Amino acid sequence: MPSGFILHELRLSARFVRGYRYLDRAGEALVRLEDVLEKEWLPAEISPKSGTMRNDLLGMQLVFNSEGLNVTQEGVLSPPHFLDQACKILDVLASVLEVDTFIAPAVGVEYQKGFDAGQEEQAEAGLRNLGLVSVSERVAQIVGATPQALTYAMIHRAGDRWGEVRVENTRRLAVQVLRQARRESPDQRLLTRAKLLPEKQRDALTAVLAAKKMMPDVSPLAVQVELENRLEGEIARSDFPCFDFITESLAWAKDSIGRIAQHATPG
Repeated sequence: MPSGFILHELRLSARFVRGYRYLDRAGEALVRLEDVLEKEWLPAEISPKSGTMRNDLLGMQLVFNSEGLNVTQEGVLSPPHFLDQACKILDVLASVLEVDTFIAPAVGVEYQKGFDAGQEEQAEAGLRNLGLVSVSERVAQIVGATPQALTYAMIHRAGDRWGEVRVENTRRLAVQVLRQARRESPDQRLLTRAKLLPEKQRDALTAVLAAKKMMPDVSPLAVQVELENRLEGEIARSDFPCFDFITESLAWAKDSIGRIAQHATPG
C-alpha cells in the first residue's frame, strides 16, 4: 500500500426491518451459519439481546440481533474471504429471520499507518501531511494556541440511486490518530475446555492456535483513514446484491487511499 498505509479492518453492517423473529430463531440461525460458513466459525455467545460468532483464523466476528448485523474482519485481512463469508452471513440471517428489507447497508474500510510508542508528534505530522485538513489562523486564535491533535470527517452524497435502485448513496471519509493496544488472544475459556467440545469445534480451535502465529503486531500509534460506502434509507432484499455492493465499496476505498497517499506531503 502506498506511503506505508496497510489495510486494517473491513466491515459490513445493515439494519433489519421487522427482524423480530430473532428471539424465536437465534439458535436456528447459528446452526444454519455453522453449516454454511467455513468450519473455523465458533458460536461465542447467544442471548435474548444478541448472538455472536467468531472465526479467529480469518480474523472475523459477527454480531447480530433483531435490529441488524455487523460483520468485521481485522488482523489477517483477506478481502475475498470477507466478501464470501459476509454475503453468506447476510443471506442466511435474512432467510432465517424472514427479513425482506434492509436499512442503511454499509461497507467500512480502515487503513492505518503505524508509529512507535512515544511518536505522537510524528503521527500527528503524518496526518497533517495528508493534506486533507488544515488549521486556519482564526481557529488558532479561538483556542489560544496551535492545535496539537487533529481529526477530520466528511460525508458527501455520491448519487440518488445505486444501480437500478432509487436510494441515496453517501460516502464518508474520516482520519485521526489512534492509540491502541495489542489484540487479545483467542478466548481462553474455549481453549481450556477444548477436550469437552465436539470434533468440529476442536478442529477449529487447533486452527485458531495456528492463526495466532500469523497475527501481525498492532502499532501503539497509527494514523487511521476510514472510508465508508453507505446506502441511506430502505432497500428491498431482492434489490440488494451483496457481492456487488461489497466489491464496489472495496474498489472505491482502495482507489481513494491510493489518491490520498499519492498527494501526501513527504516527511
